[in-house]
Amino acid sequence: MKNQYFGDKRDYFKYDLMISFAEALSGIERFTFIPMLTPNDGSCDGQQTAYPQGVGDAALYKFLRQCATQERRSIIHLRDFLIGQFRFEYCHYHDESYFRHAERGAYFQNVPNEYLQKAVTLVYPDNGLEVRSMRPRTGHKYIRYDEVNKIFLRMSRTSILVIFQYFPLVQRQPYLRRRFQELHSVIQCPFPMAISDNEVTLIILAKSNESRTRVLQLMNDYTSKNERLWVFDGFVDPIVSPI
Repeated sequence: MKNQYFGDKRDYFKYDLMISFAEALSGIERFTFIPMLTPNDGSCDGQQTAYPQGVGDAALYKFLRQCATQERRSIIHLRDFLIGQFRFEYCHYHDESYFRHAERGAYFQNVPNEYLQKAVTLVYPDNGLEVRSMRPRTGHKYIRYDEVNKIFLRMSRTSILVIFQYFPLVQRQPYLRRRFQELHSVIQCPFPMAISDNEVTLIILAKSNESRTRVLQLMNDYTSKNERLWVFDGFVDPIVSPI
């Protein structure tokens, strides 16, 4: 991810959902953020900062809007909002240093083990899961399947893993089915899930059937209050989808 996007409308969706998960899921004690932070690129991307509050958390909305309008566009400011304000612990990993492709092995290996126990863990690459065209000069934009697997294996039974993913210019449901099949071939997680605004998606992996069922319920409740979002269940057909 890049700091230039901090506080935009997609951040509001992502952090609001992560807080909802961490607050509502039993067996969860922390929200862990693995940002895979990369430098700003000098573009005008990330300017979608004028958006309605909708049904999301009012305090989060106010905080993100202030950060965006007061030029406090850095993920380190999440600490100000999350630490000590909720029942869960906020675990931030390398939120001040950049992710580098050449150092990716150490980056993921050095995530403290306690960060992945009883945790909602958000991994936030620039683009999402690896692609065939991934090369050293573009590798910083993606998380590899083997890296996802290593994180997943270290997680406790009640933990969930959330991966940010941009959609390419393809049909959404077939794309997610293919991604789910690829994840299943590498990771012992039979039925991934996703929630999307039709431009980006959050792919969610649960370690237990109990956690998976509860997460799916929470996502259905969340999307029922926001018509622009839809859920894709790796076990059945999409529950709500505009595609």
